Amino acid sequence: MIESIIELFFIYAYVFGQMVFKDLIFGEEFALNTGYIYPTFAYYGTYYYILHVQVWGSVILSISRYVTVCRPLSKAENLFDRVRTPVLWMINTIVPLLLMGRMLFQGSVYYYCAPSGQVSQYTPLYIVKTNSAQGMIVSVIGSGVCAVCYFLVIRRLASTQKHIKGGLRDYRREKMLTIVGFAIFIALCISTLFYVLICINAANENAVAVNLIRTYYIYALMALTFVNPWMLIITNKNTRRRMLFQDSNVSTPIMVSTTINEIVMVSIYITCQLITRDHIIGEQFLFDSNGTIFPEFYFYGTHYYFMYVQVFGAILQSSNRFICVCIPFSRVHEIVEQIPAWVLLLTSFIVPSLPMIPMILRSRITFHRNLEGNIDLLIPTTIVQQNAIQGMVSTVFATILCSICYIVVITKLTRMKTDAHNARDFKREKMLTIVGFAVFISLCVETIYYIFLATMSGESVDRVRVFFVYPTVLMAFVNPWMLILTNQNVRNRALGLSAPSTTADNAVTIRTMATPISIIK
Repeated sequence: MIESIIELFFIYAYVFGQMVFKDLIFGEEFALNTGYIYPTFAYYGTYYYILHVQVWGSVILSISRYVTVCRPLSKAENLFDRVRTPVLWMINTIVPLLLMGRMLFQGSVYYYCAPSGQVSQYTPLYIVKTNSAQGMIVSVIGSGVCAVCYFLVIRRLASTQKHIKGGLRDYRREKMLTIVGFAIFIALCISTLFYVLICINAANENAVAVNLIRTYYIYALMALTFVNPWMLIITNKNTRRRMLFQDSNVSTPIMVSTTINEIVMVSIYITCQLITRDHIIGEQFLFDSNGTIFPEFYFYGTHYYFMYVQVFGAILQSSNRFICVCIPFSRVHEIVEQIPAWVLLLTSFIVPSLPMIPMILRSRITFHRNLEGNIDLLIPTTIVQQNAIQGMVSTVFATILCSICYIVVITKLTRMKTDAHNARDFKREKMLTIVGFAVFISLCVETIYYIFLATMSGESVDRVRVFFVYPTVLMAFVNPWMLILTNQNVRNRALGLSAPSTTADNAVTIRTMATPISIIK
């Protein structure tokens, strides 16, 4: 959990760094005059520091699983119980920095103007070799430690006697936590593969291949960062039942279906960026795609369809909160509760495509080579303005509608009287409203983006567009994170508010439940 929060910051730092020297949001002169500190942070911080944070977090988690399941009476178990969350924050922040300390004292890293006219980052080849070698060694060692730990943990859990009285619940908890940790281990293996490929090509002095492989960095980074919240949600029994459409409560399926759509769209957006910006398939592919559906799919699908998916999801959540809190016994509420979750999932895919029909019919979009020699989309200025205005109107309308819903809902909740009978329901509705309100705040950020986009003209439009990823990713991942943070147990552990478990009691439980069946008479 702690590592994921640290990683979130560096993901945004990485995206911002890409916008500075690839999209030149502050101009070419700013990128060239950033000196030594910023390029060093952009290179070492968003590449190698986050690598060491992720590997260190994965190793600590795997060792924790091993100690808890296989060595419950050891001193290590007692040590893990005594470590407070602030200390963990310090350890998880400082140790990765110490592991990569050698890198910071190498040659200079800076931005320069390449012969092609593009601003590029200069990193001496010997630095690339040594850094990639260290990245590979660290990730391989981390993967090896995790593999050994999870092999021992899974073997111990497999031999656990599950029918011991009082041990079944503990067994399930340990099994679920092990599944979460194992998913992180799989993501770490993907990251390890990335650094192995970088190291091999750097050793062969294949700079072209190194730069090409680097474009896939965001995939390995996001896999490790976002596997934690998603696995914690999926391994939760109640949430899993709702995702599998086994629960009549429609609140969580709305959140899950919306977020699933957004995760798909984020992946498609990144893939399209790799194709159009980094040319992983080649430039000729883009020109050959003119006259096909790909240019329209890239422009409308990864921008405006994505926007309508998020807007529709925000409207669904706010409307659902209004119905559940303000008119809980109405006919509308009964109808909403009877809607199958698969219908919500299908609807959240289809409905956002309807407002896009006028956009798609307005004009054909093609790829062309601009005056700077770069490949870009050729879109008439009038079409850009019309699309931006439609996007602004849609987001403003959704923001107003959601704000009305949440004003009424929050007013209702503040005036609601609770007693022993409805305290639990009130708490649940309050938490779900907080999650929905966080989505509403993200929608407000996206609305500001489209207002700027609609009011700008000329080159300013292209400069504003590079900020698209910020509100989009914010809205896409606010749901799983808020669902976790509004869970009291997880929140207390993340903030260090829960008292550590008694080592002796925990050890007896784990030892009892982990006793091999063959020993029991």
